[in-house]
Amino acid sequence: MKAAVILTKCKNDHALFGIRTEQREDGGWYATWAFKVSEQTAEREKFGDTKISGNASVSVAENKGNFGLAQPKEKVAISTGSVVTGVNAFQVEIGGKNVSVAFNGVSSTYYDSKGQTGNEAILAEYKELKTAAYRKSYNLADNEIVSDEQLEKFNYSNEQAAKDKNAASIKEALKGVAGYTFNFDGTYVTAADSNGNSVDFSMTSVEGGTLGLTKASASNKISSGSTLSDLGFKPEADGTYKLNINGTEISLDKKSTISSMMSAVNKSAAGVTMTYSSLTNSFTLESKELGGAGKVEVGDTSLGRSLGLVDDNGTVGASEGQNAIFEINGQEVYLNDNTYTLDGNTFTFNDNMTIGETYTVNIAKDSTTVKDALKKFVESYNKLIDDVYGYIGKSPAKDDDGNTYEPLTDAEKEEMSEDEITKWEEKAKQGVLYNDSTVSTVMSQMRSALYTSVTLDDGSKFGIYNLGIKTSSEWSEHGKLQIDENAFDKAFENNEDAIIKLFTDSDTGMMKKLNSVIDGAVKSSGAANTRGTLVRKAGKADSSVTTDSTIYKEMVKMQDRLKELQDRYDTKEEYWWKVFTNMETAMADLNSQTSYISSYLGTGTSSYQ
Repeated sequence: MKAAVILTKCKNDHALFGIRTEQREDGGWYATWAFKVSEQTAEREKFGDTKISGNASVSVAENKGNFGLAQPKEKVAISTGSVVTGVNAFQVEIGGKNVSVAFNGVSSTYYDSKGQTGNEAILAEYKELKTAAYRKSYNLADNEIVSDEQLEKFNYSNEQAAKDKNAASIKEALKGVAGYTFNFDGTYVTAADSNGNSVDFSMTSVEGGTLGLTKASASNKISSGSTLSDLGFKPEADGTYKLNINGTEISLDKKSTISSMMSAVNKSAAGVTMTYSSLTNSFTLESKELGGAGKVEVGDTSLGRSLGLVDDNGTVGASEGQNAIFEINGQEVYLNDNTYTLDGNTFTFNDNMTIGETYTVNIAKDSTTVKDALKKFVESYNKLIDDVYGYIGKSPAKDDDGNTYEPLTDAEKEEMSEDEITKWEEKAKQGVLYNDSTVSTVMSQMRSALYTSVTLDDGSKFGIYNLGIKTSSEWSEHGKLQIDENAFDKAFENNEDAIIKLFTDSDTGMMKKLNSVIDGAVKSSGAANTRGTLVRKAGKADSSVTTDSTIYKEMVKMQDRLKELQDRYDTKEEYWWKVFTNMETAMADLNSQTSYISSYLGTGTSSYQ
């Protein structure tokens, strides 16, 4: 595979960066990733000397966005524990030149004698270092006063004072390397050029390990065969090296190499691909998921810091996945794959598309989907008419004597079988909506809503009758709809905007008015006087709305009336029982007297009944 680097500058800050390209089997050059680069490095690596020709493009389908480019700070691990009191010398190789550097250091035990008589200068120096450490620990300004009492309570060892002294001395000494900026945090030395780009460098102890380097000479450049131990990377407390990526922990031992580490990461469940570039001396973590669905989250581990995936403050050195960005009809669209659906049209972005290029797509109108949806609507509406008018036109069932079947009382049900009860109640339900005015009104309102028209920009009216939809001429079909498909296709071709307005206009659209009619019929929430007409009349099963319905209230009135009549009946019954009882008593007395008189007169026996 042929590869080349194209040099370019950022349009925002004009920083120089390289774009890696590779030539694939089709002969075209494809950009794969980008990185910051200094002018010195570009000149040294002769990036501008290679000429390439052919088609150049960025694969949209393969573009995974900016996933966690781990641009490590090129670190050299050193320890000030081996620094001697007095002059310490070392050499720095950077940018093709060697620079000798010297500083006045102190040993780790230097400040152990600070309290001894005659060491007032050492004591003052120690206090100054401790004060600076206190301010740093509590984020205080450099000139803020720190009391002796505060310092007394602050935990600060003599060894730490020596480290801080040496770190400051090394930083100051490295300022003598012209053209570069060095930083020493007490553990690692890093270097950057005048543009802020990390650079390759090595450090050599002139006096054989005075700086505490793993070897007499140490470099920030690595190879795939380098072991984590040989590179001086710090292990965890248990002696292992760990990476935590997307919540997955990868554990390595001291014999693990850069190559085996990347293999372990790529085979893990972290869902990323890890690569190393010797060109930029950097690691790249790339999500295996495309676009915004991908993520690279690196946990804070010692190895993560050594590799530059996490900085020394524990900040993750990775970014979120980004969706591809397209502009369609002036509107930006963000995708995590190469397909997009707009208004029923599916767009597929192939790998031969070029960033910045404008593509024109001609879309032919297809009435099939709209027509099928409208046909389903017409079918559903016509079925509703059949069902409703089937109820409205069905008269109540009557028995052989011409009496309607009334609902059964509990006493009547006790004298009947389950089958008899079921058959009786089916007949009692028949005709409950016979000629019901409330239901008829709702259907009439729906019919009016369907024939709503909207006013177009030219002042003309447009309704479903313009779409080849009309009402059946048969009276018995109660206004069923009929659709002329040929007329609809013609109307759809020439009246797309009018059709959209007819169905979707928020003020005068047909569906807006139809929904208002339906809501006015079946709305079950809100105050009683705002509920739908059907709900107000019949109520709603398993709801408190039932007790507010017209039918329920009429039933309550009927029950009250029946109770009133029963009370009146009981009163009348009691009255007439008294009357007839008295009459019977009087008749018995009269009968007795008659018998007595007849007997006395000798005329025989007679009685009155």
